[in-house]
Amino acid sequence: MNMKLKTLFAAAFAVVGFCSTASAVTYPLPTDGSRLVGQNQVITIPEGNT
Repeated sequence: MNMKLKTLFAAAFAVVGFCSTASAVTYPLPTDGSRLVGQNQVITIPEGNT
């Protein structure tokens, strides 16, 4: 029983260690009339696409 419990804890620790969450950062755009060149672009990833 003790060995099974150790194995369970080791497996749980491994799963937690490999799991990570995705995060995104939003930066404010400069005011109108600034020298920024480019465009605002939004990308949406389809569900299930890894």
